[in-house]
Amino acid sequence: MTRVVANDVAEGGADLAELAAEYRTLAFKIMERSNVAAAHLVLAAATLAPECEQEREVADYFGEVVAAFADQLAAIHRRRRLQQLRQGEQLDGPR
Repeated sequence: MTRVVANDVAEGGADLAELAAEYRTLAFKIMERSNVAAAHLVLAAATLAPECEQEREVADYFGEVVAAFADQLAAIHRRRRLQQLRQGEQLDGPR
C-alpha cells in the first residue's frame, strides 16, 4: 500500500492534510445522524493524512476491512444489476 505523508507538500500532502481536516470536521457534524458515515470519513482522513503513527496503524487495519466490504458490496450490486437486465430482457422479449 502506498502511503501519503501529510506534510509532503511535493506530493500534494498539504492539500491532503486540508482535505483530511475537512473530513474530520464533517464527521463530527454528522456523528449523531450516522455514526457509520462519520466513521468512514474519519477513516478516510486517517488514510489520507494520519496525525500520528497509531492513527496510521488503525487506518491501515480498518482500511483493509472497509476495502473488502466495498468489494463485496460492489459484487452484490453487479449481480443485482445483471438480474435486472435479464428480467428486462424477459419482459421485452428477444431483440
